[in-house]
Amino acid sequence: MNTKYSHINFLWTDLIVNELIRNGINRFFISPGSRSTPLTIAIARAKGAESTLHFDERGAGFAALGYGQATGKPAVLVCTSGTAAANYFPAVIEASMSRIPMIILTADRPPELRDTGANQTIDQVKMYGSYVRWFQDISCPSLDIQPEYLLTTIDQAVYQSQDNLPGPVHLNCMFREPLAPDENEIDFTDYLSGISGWLENDKPFTEYHKPILLPEQSKLEGLSNKIKSTNKSIILCGKLNDSKVCDSIIKIAEKFGYPLFADITSGLKSDKSPNLINHELLFDSGFNDDEIKPEFIIHFGGVMTSKKLNEWLDEIKLKNYVHIDNHSFRQDPLHMVTKRFHCEISSFVEGMLTYKNDLSSDKKWLMAFQDKIEVSKKKILTILDNETSLSESMVARLVSRYIDKKSSLFMGNSLAIRMMDKYMDQDSPVVPICFNRGASGIDGCVATAIGCSIGFKKPITLLIGDLSFLHDFNSLALLKESKFPVTIVVLNNDGGGIFKYLPISNQKDVFEKYWLTPHGMTFEKIAEQFGVEYLTPSIPDEFIKSYNFAQKSGKSNLIEIVI
Repeated sequence: MNTKYSHINFLWTDLIVNELIRNGINRFFISPGSRSTPLTIAIARAKGAESTLHFDERGAGFAALGYGQATGKPAVLVCTSGTAAANYFPAVIEASMSRIPMIILTADRPPELRDTGANQTIDQVKMYGSYVRWFQDISCPSLDIQPEYLLTTIDQAVYQSQDNLPGPVHLNCMFREPLAPDENEIDFTDYLSGISGWLENDKPFTEYHKPILLPEQSKLEGLSNKIKSTNKSIILCGKLNDSKVCDSIIKIAEKFGYPLFADITSGLKSDKSPNLINHELLFDSGFNDDEIKPEFIIHFGGVMTSKKLNEWLDEIKLKNYVHIDNHSFRQDPLHMVTKRFHCEISSFVEGMLTYKNDLSSDKKWLMAFQDKIEVSKKKILTILDNETSLSESMVARLVSRYIDKKSSLFMGNSLAIRMMDKYMDQDSPVVPICFNRGASGIDGCVATAIGCSIGFKKPITLLIGDLSFLHDFNSLALLKESKFPVTIVVLNNDGGGIFKYLPISNQKDVFEKYWLTPHGMTFEKIAEQFGVEYLTPSIPDEFIKSYNFAQKSGKSNLIEIVI
């Protein structure tokens, strides 16, 4: 690292960027601006830094979110002062609620310009409120502040973003002018003498080590004794932050004979296990009879997507509902959880697997579910697979069936994820699945999908609704910054089709204008504007050909399904 700079501003930003890279954080999403110039220069010139530029801070924020979702590591967002920083807020909220690591470096004006009416100056102190895990107002670079302060602050920010409750952290970096370097050089060797050891190696100044969260053995034994008292248990599986535990959860279900309800966000939806029950289809086969009413729920990971499942759980009011996850967030919208294990899911699963067959259910219990799901499959999926037109459900099923096993999948909210949850083919290829289900907004899905593809370093399919696509189509500009193609499948039902499933649809005088919001648009010209190939199949066979072509083309494509 250099010791000579034209101003301390550029030494400090080099220290910031260098320490991030030493922590393994080398992906930056940058939006152009003046006050952030020192940070941008440091990133542009840093060895090992990888950067993506996007003119829209909101899109950049969601792209960073996608990268963090794919890799489990934070991307770094960099913007200038003022409302630029405010445009990160939707992505910050989603990152916080989805527990996705993210680091935000907002440039700011110096303190003497605050509350003076100075141009492009707003109150950026704790501007993201409780949605960040940690905040620091970084003072203007000064020789009066030792560099150790800066390095330990960066190390703490990285740790806070990836702790057992990962999420966004915010560093608000104030800069006085000059904002661009000149030809003058000042030797800062004396100023850096306190970190001479750091300068001689490539490790972070402070190395953090995360704790391993283990379930208390006595509590686990007490739980097993409760489970023994019933032979009617069900496993629910939501989003898992550790994909390695998927096979172990399947093992528990198969060892003890438990039906397994896997949410689309779990990554287990396409497993071939006979214990895997498509709970969405099950509701269509008479789910509510007493024959399949559980006495015990074991819930791993995040909340479940299915509205019908949650309504059913709320109705039966179980006395035994155990939830296991590796963070302290309350995930109990129905207020049903009677026992909560805050531990690594893998450790809990290992503990359960040590029990022989003491926890097994009656064989008839699982068979009752399997019989009912077979009836439902024949009734619904056989009809669906023989349809001659394209519907939201048909497209979701075909995407799951024909997606390239070397790619990944991002699902938009509203209908897209619900259709995939219900109609995904159990024999489909197993690919990484991503989504924004923290706040479940329709904003930023295009950018998030592109960020995911950058993080995975592989192509991705984005299944998205028309309003969600319209909300974020300017993020298609990010495709020029990415090496990995995106196949965008837009379900264009001319508005908010999901509202047709809600009671408000009965209010005919106001429903169409205020909820359905028809727009009357198609997207060919948008694809053309951003250099994306456009396809518009109208029947299932055409869609299969178009989808296969798009995935093999090596380029980004937009497939519009007009429904």
